[in-house]
Amino acid sequence: MRLTPRARARDAPTVLIIRKSQEEALAAARVDDFARRASNLLEDAFPTATRALGREALEARVRQAVERCEARSIVNETSVYRYLEWTFVLGEGFDDEDGPYPWAASILDDTSLGEDARLKGLARAAARFTTVAAGT
Repeated sequence: MRLTPRARARDAPTVLIIRKSQEEALAAARVDDFARRASNLLEDAFPTATRALGREALEARVRQAVERCEARSIVNETSVYRYLEWTFVLGEGFDDEDGPYPWAASILDDTSLGEDARLKGLARAAARFTTVAAGT
């Protein structure tokens, strides 16, 4: 049996074309969804601090953290959430190069390591720092 152009079109797989604006809208929806879920978890983990912020400011803080993480190629939700936890433990901007913990920036900026390794390295360095700061 010989295929006709009409039969080919009907039987051919459908190709979905996603425009840049649609891709951006989908990405924004993913960030919004993550902001809601992460905010819920942060409210449980840091009730006093998150209550003081309020829900709108908390979700804005999550979105800002997503941007800061993306700039460092940290895109896994678990890694971004762990980063967010550090913003509550060490304070916003803890990872600024000229901030109070310059070692944090150097660890997070080390792209020779995967994002999970960088977050684990941050946890180890923070533990060492707090041990030294406490004098134990």
